[in-house]
Formats: sequence, C-alpha cells, structure tokens
Amino acid sequence: MTSRVDITEAFQVGGAAVKAAFEGETGKVIVLDRISEDPYICTTSCQDVHKIANIEKKVPLEWISNDGTYVTDELIHYIRPLIQAELSPMMVDGLPRHLRIDMR
Repeated sequence: MTSRVDITEAFQVGGAAVKAAFEGETGKVIVLDRISEDPYICTTSCQDVHKIANIEKKVPLEWISNDGTYVTDELIHYIRPLIQAELSPMMVDGLPRHLRIDMR
C-alpha cells in the first residue's frame, strides 16, 4: 500500500532531481524538508551527499511509550499526514497491476 503523500512526494523528489541534473548539480541528493505541521507541507532541497550520507534520523526516544510497547501521541501526530489517504493497488485476477510508461 502507498499513501497519496508517498506518491506526491515521490514526484516532487523526482522533479527536483531532474531540475538539479539539468542545472549541472552532481554529488547531491534531494531531501524533503517539512516546513509546516498543520497543514502538512513539505518542500525539497538539494544537499551535498557527502555531508548527509550514512546519517540516520532516529525516532526520538520520548516518542516511544515508557514501557517500550507503543508510541506517543506526538509520534502519531508526526506520522499521520504521511499515511492518510492510502491507495490500494489496482488488482487484476488477484495480482497487482502496475502502471508502466513505454519509453520506446
């Protein structure tokens, strides 16, 4: 499953990557920058890959319940805009049908 936000942000990142390539950028990676919580708004920026490679952004420990079995409302608030409007795959004869672009 995927969410509408997944699809929208994938297109944003792809478009930003093509733009950066046309502008001669190399050694860069496109990142998503959350600029607003309510409403959820994310933009893209181009960052030097050497400065951010192998750096992970972890879920803050305070967003995990004290007993470690669940998450807090803060994490749910952060994640909710990313998972809403989920789209089920198109199914044909029990198998997912994926859209393809013929590049011939």
